[in-house]
Amino acid sequence: MFRVVATTRSPPPVPQPRPVPAKQQRPPLNIVFHFFPICCCKSIKVAKSCERICNFDVLNKKTLTGMFLGTDPCPQSHGLDLMQCAAQSEDHTQCCIERGVHTTSAGNKCLGFCNMRPGNTFQADVSMLPCWSVLNDIKSCFRDHIQNN
Repeated sequence: MFRVVATTRSPPPVPQPRPVPAKQQRPPLNIVFHFFPICCCKSIKVAKSCERICNFDVLNKKTLTGMFLGTDPCPQSHGLDLMQCAAQSEDHTQCCIERGVHTTSAGNKCLGFCNMRPGNTFQADVSMLPCWSVLNDIKSCFRDHIQNN
């Protein structure tokens, strides 16, 4: 004769799916916008006097004008490096065109600030001073790229 014995074993655990990371778990954008240029500037070893400019908020008309005129501690020779870090060494020309960057009195010269791919031999000169009026548009293209990638 067979005897049935009841056991109190619990059922095997049911595997739970791993949670998918939500976009809300990404760092706040203000931290991201601050972090990317600083890391880039440190990796390419910009001058110590320029590290403070590796920030979207500090990379502005006043600072760039000071660099251009030689009144800022950061030498003008580091301007391209700073812009390349802000742009993540990408070409943002299409975004800049869509934002009207080329519509200043400097015309298409302002688009030079938008293409920051390595090997770009872009050099700012006095004819590009009108481009400062669209600097925020240029930086917004850089920010959009960081936000969307």
